Amino acid sequence: ADIAQTPGADRSNSLAMITDYVPGAYVTHDMLHMRGGHQVDWLIDGVPIPNTNIATNLGPQIDPKDIDYLEIQRGSYESEYGDRTYGIFNLVPRTGFERDNEAEIVTSFGNWFQSNDQINFGSHTKQFAYYASLNANRSNYGLETPIPQVVHDAENGFGGFASFIFNPNARNQFRLVTSLRQDYYQIPLDPNPDSAGNQIYPTSGIHDGERETDGYVAFSWVHTFNANLVLTISPFYHYSRANYQSSPNDTPVGTNVDQVSNYGGVQAAVNATMWAHNEIQAGLYAFGQQQSNYFFNFFQPCTQPCVNFPASNGDIAGGLEEIFVSDKFKATSWLTLIAGFRQSHFTADITEDEVDPRFGIAVKIPQLNWVFHGFYGRFYQPPPLLTATGALLSLANSQNFTFSPLHGERDEEHQFGVTIPFRGWTVDADNFKTRASNWLDHNNIGESNLFWPITWEAVQEWGSVFEIP
Repeated sequence: ADIAQTPGADRSNSLAMITDYVPGAYVTHDMLHMRGGHQVDWLIDGVPIPNTNIATNLGPQIDPKDIDYLEIQRGSYESEYGDRTYGIFNLVPRTGFERDNEAEIVTSFGNWFQSNDQINFGSHTKQFAYYASLNANRSNYGLETPIPQVVHDAENGFGGFASFIFNPNARNQFRLVTSLRQDYYQIPLDPNPDSAGNQIYPTSGIHDGERETDGYVAFSWVHTFNANLVLTISPFYHYSRANYQSSPNDTPVGTNVDQVSNYGGVQAAVNATMWAHNEIQAGLYAFGQQQSNYFFNFFQPCTQPCVNFPASNGDIAGGLEEIFVSDKFKATSWLTLIAGFRQSHFTADITEDEVDPRFGIAVKIPQLNWVFHGFYGRFYQPPPLLTATGALLSLANSQNFTFSPLHGERDEEHQFGVTIPFRGWTVDADNFKTRASNWLDHNNIGESNLFWPITWEAVQEWGSVFEIP
């Protein structure tokens, strides 16, 4: 309801539904950041959607108009939540149980010839409900521009979404959520001034763009053994593609990149309530990934001694297996403890193992109802699979250089604070600190992006040693 009633928050290709409401959340260089980092995790109906290719995709995975409600966490995660430190977003979609053979058309029009349009429909019976939608959006102002003027910066997208729920009996529920969408972004122009200092805007021949496709299917079976024991099994599939195409007339250099990733996996968890106030959860999360990369860098014009190397193609497979155990114990009416761990095993060109503990405490002061809380936790984030292949790797080898495989990011978070109720309001003061080892960051070099993971020492010394994917 908050998203629907806030102007602009339900736009298809917008993160305003988060930045309007979440403290410390903002968008910069077309990426969502929270608490100073861009390592955030997206869940659809409680199922994590994996993506190891950080900062490759800009397009959204779900239309805000398809959301029933949005759960947001900014730290102090229990062990059931995985690899991203700065923020976790669980998008719970509409189900159709709120509909009775109803349809809705939503349309809008704004400056920059912006339009966000959707048609959705749904209905339900006593045991079955469905919801489906089709959406389209476009704007002449898409990506952040390198100069104040907006030149060649249109974007458009379209997609579909569907949710199905079936309750055959009181002990079982089956849920299916699926989505497919495609987005296109023109790459803004950054014209150079002529000898008189006037900006020159090309009107033809320069039309770089990126097409992105994203689709997923998540199925969940929820089985209730009794009031104290619930099993959830959720297999999923995720497809992600980012295809950047340069104009043949790009000068002095053009780049074509086509990166395709396929993820298939499962999440399973058992939730048990023991004694009066003890909640225990144990489970596993695993996926296999198949990734292919096409890379072609060309110079225009290319005359001797310039050489345009052949296009580079690379395919690689990898995977992640994790187990987690979490215990939430309400010792008294004023004391709550959480403890657990998450063990990760990653395989690709390298093999890594990591065990991450999580601990938390909350103390409620009687009469005042103030809650003091603290947390310590560690996190492991699997790295992108490919560093460099083909002609690019051959070029480095010919100069006695090589590209190292990327290692996973390891984060450490601790925070403490107090929550104070006051006349129907809640005041929360929080101190947090996140430390990262092998943090995958990026920086602009000219008009290109360079990515590298920073080590502990590099963070302190401003980084003299780094790896380039």
